[in-house]
Amino acid sequence: MKGAASFDEFLCEQLRKDKRFREAYINEALNEEDGKLSLYMLGRVAEALGGIGKLSKNTGLNRQNLHKTFSGKRDPAYSTVEGIVHGLGFRFKVEAIKGGRKALAKA
Repeated sequence: MKGAASFDEFLCEQLRKDKRFREAYINEALNEEDGKLSLYMLGRVAEALGGIGKLSKNTGLNRQNLHKTFSGKRDPAYSTVEGIVHGLGFRFKVEAIKGGRKALAKA
């Protein structure tokens, strides 16, 4: 599994050093249809930026609950996900879906 360890190290380094990469990665996480994978990806960012303990201190979110959230053992409230994203230095942005699912409002 040497390749996997190398990829993990590469990903962690990119998330830590490159804000644009981190932004794109978080956007991909938030647009992932598998909610557990989304949360796992956000957890990877948290780990790269100093760990879940640091995120907990910066956001006031419970560290144990964050661990459960990132491991898929807990389905978080919207306010928790928003707190995580803000704690990572970002915010939500709405974008129109092009040619995808039908929207409630007509264009």
